[in-house]
Amino acid sequence: MKVVVNWIEEGVLEVYEVDEGLFEGWLGELDPQRGEEWEELARLVRERGMLLYSVRPDYTITVGPD
Repeated sequence: MKVVVNWIEEGVLEVYEVDEGLFEGWLGELDPQRGEEWEELARLVRERGMLLYSVRPDYTITVGPD
C-alpha cells in the first residue's frame, strides 16, 4: 500500500510503499490520536517503508471534511 507522509517542519512530502498488514498492525498497536502518536507512526513508515517519491513543494493545500 502507498502511504504519504507530510513532514511539515521539514517541508517535504514523501510517498512510501509499505506492507498493508504491517501498516494496519502499527495502526492497531498505536491507535494514533495525538500528534506524538502520529509522528511515531510516520517514523515507522519512514524506517520500514520503501521511499517511492519525495518532493519539497513551494505551497501545500490540505483539504478535509467541513
